[in-house]
Amino acid sequence: MFDLVEQDALNPAVDDTPLSLCVVETFSPHPRILYTGAKISLVAWIVSVVGMSIANTTHKSFWLAYLTHWVLVISTAYIILSVLSAVYLALHPPARSDNLDGVMGVLVKSTWALFAIAAPGQVMVTILYWTLEFDVDDEVTYVNVMTHGIVMLVIMFDGFILSRIPIRMKQFVLFESVAALYILWTIIHDYSGIGNPYADGETSTQNDDAIYESIAWKNNIDGAAIICVVALIVANPVIFMACRTLSRLLPRRLCA
Repeated sequence: MFDLVEQDALNPAVDDTPLSLCVVETFSPHPRILYTGAKISLVAWIVSVVGMSIANTTHKSFWLAYLTHWVLVISTAYIILSVLSAVYLALHPPARSDNLDGVMGVLVKSTWALFAIAAPGQVMVTILYWTLEFDVDDEVTYVNVMTHGIVMLVIMFDGFILSRIPIRMKQFVLFESVAALYILWTIIHDYSGIGNPYADGETSTQNDDAIYESIAWKNNIDGAAIICVVALIVANPVIFMACRTLSRLLPRRLCA
């Protein structure tokens, strides 16, 4: 899942020996002041978006019920770990830059795993929101645009351009597991009687307590099942493969 070996057309092997991903240069690239400063700026931006999103929420206890916010939390964790990894590797450079041992290994693997979830997760959230949830009569706000598009671009900029982190096919299981877990949560929510505090609002068109009108298990189990199955076996693989392709457009930072 965190294989460091890289061999492709952009990074050919030397004397039939495949090159390895340079962990230090990937997760703590030079010039460090410039790259780490940029990453810190991105952290401040995303954390401010999270704060505004929570502050603008009427029912704060229901904030984490939404997929958007699940992915936003994962994205925030990723961008924070991205900075921590960069700083740690700068202060504690390993003897070899092609291994994942000790504290460095834990930090790098955690950052890598979160990125493999956050990048396709943000794409999925953005597509689902603008195609299934957004109504032309809805108000377009700063927070909505940030959490359904701009944060996606920020995460991609950090992972694909600043760090050039390659996404591995084996990491698809991480992304798919989070998606499946959220679907399980929507089922539990629908049948547990937890309720939706927004369902009775003046602008609501819902006639049940489902988190999303398009995934109402009690009132439209067939429709909900179709959307979720298509997401798991069609949309998610396509989105993940697209993100994997994007992660390989720029040459990786390698070492012999």
